[in-house]
Amino acid sequence: WRLAAGDRVTDAEVLGAAEEALAGCDAALAATLARHVDGPAGAELLGRALVAQDRAVEAEEQLGRHPLPNRPGQVVVRALNLLWNRRRPADAAKLVRGCTGDGAPALRVARLAMAAFGGAPMPGPAEMADLVVVDPVVASVVDPRRAFLLIHAGRPAYVADAFPADRVGAPRPWSSMRGAAVACRVQALQLTGRLDEAADAAGAGYRAAVAGAVPAEAALLAAELGACEMWAGRPGRALPHLREARALLDEDAPVAVQIRVLAGYATGLAATGHPDRAATVLAEVGRRVPTSSATDGVLRLAAVQVDAWSGRRAAAEEAARLGTAYRLAGRPTEAAQAYYLAARLRPSPLVAAALAEVVAGCDSDLFQVFARHADAAATGDLDGLRAVAAELDGRGYRGLALEAVSTAAALATAAGHGRVAAGLRAEVGRLHRHCDGNRPPWTLVAGPSAALTGRERQTCELAAAGLPDDVIAGRLGLSRRTVANHLHRAYGKLGVRGRRDLPAALGLPSPGLRVDPLWETAG
Repeated sequence: WRLAAGDRVTDAEVLGAAEEALAGCDAALAATLARHVDGPAGAELLGRALVAQDRAVEAEEQLGRHPLPNRPGQVVVRALNLLWNRRRPADAAKLVRGCTGDGAPALRVARLAMAAFGGAPMPGPAEMADLVVVDPVVASVVDPRRAFLLIHAGRPAYVADAFPADRVGAPRPWSSMRGAAVACRVQALQLTGRLDEAADAAGAGYRAAVAGAVPAEAALLAAELGACEMWAGRPGRALPHLREARALLDEDAPVAVQIRVLAGYATGLAATGHPDRAATVLAEVGRRVPTSSATDGVLRLAAVQVDAWSGRRAAAEEAARLGTAYRLAGRPTEAAQAYYLAARLRPSPLVAAALAEVVAGCDSDLFQVFARHADAAATGDLDGLRAVAAELDGRGYRGLALEAVSTAAALATAAGHGRVAAGLRAEVGRLHRHCDGNRPPWTLVAGPSAALTGRERQTCELAAAGLPDDVIAGRLGLSRRTVANHLHRAYGKLGVRGRRDLPAALGLPSPGLRVDPLWETAG
């Protein structure tokens, strides 16, 4: 008000008010005030306020106008802007190396960011310890960067417990960093088997981002809502969230947000039958990733998942190679996910052993279930597969449970265990319904046609289409009693209770099933 009224206000007062506004999470007011101060101090504060609003180009203009190499706070904020928003990791690293100031905590934050997104080596536990940083913009980065690195270092359970919701969801001067912190906690919960908690955390974060009108934050958390549905085995429900995330994204969004959103969207498209569109999205995100960025791991894993959903045979070998690359790079969480995908695509004792070795160094008990799944599939352990499926089902990962049960049903059928196979096929049908009819193309199916006679299958297919017994009898030239007998025997072979369970047991669409129009217009 005093400035607007033309009163004399010293630069020190204006800068102090701007710093107070920035610390109070009002970066827009801080920028407005800083514009009233000419010279290096005003440019520095304006640049920091613009970084906090993800206005990367304007921020770099201000921070680069009066560079102060002995001011670690300014150097680190500028480096973070170049790395996180401008996709220039080499320039960011050069700035940090040239800083001769004594701001050790801020420089440690910069090194954490370089490890997360600039291709620098993974830091040790001491580097990832709690940091106390004075600069509010730099302080905004601490939690999400530590959480990201700890997750990928094999400690998602630690992040899920040590980063509570009220801490990561608190407002931050750099607004999009709140979304990044919440997203890291959501990912940690997903990777530790706490899927319901993950969905609740993503939903709360998404609503806060929408209320605060922060598009990059809302895009990231909409993508996490989609990721929760993908983990649950429901890509059809994931796709609307992923499409919204893509629609909210723009070129000014932080690079890691763009990669996470676009990689998730590509996987969702492939899982819902749009492999060509998925390939287009992957090509788009590929153009946005700096060649030296560690975030290209997200893209590489997404590319293998797209190949798998598209039915490409080479996906299993590529997933295994990717797992080995991650393991050698000291990124066990990504290695575990890649090996687990390879083990599901093509069961292998070698891949199962590699997965078990990686999982032993991680703190996620969900990964232990993944390792047991891989081993049981590779060794043909029917009881092991059933136990794994029950645990995955209980945790809400029903798509993965469906894969384990389908493998068990195929093994039981091949071994001639008719009654066991029938029960497992009934379980496949139940999980298939929970997954909204989704079934990955690599899933082993205990073919019901092998268990049914030709006439029984014809009868069941007509019943699955919703036709009554008298109509079926007329079409097949049978009596109603014969139709009823065929259905009764088929129910026993398929392990179902009645005609309502037939579509899933036969791998057919349910009668009257309508395709979600979003599937048809995806992209």
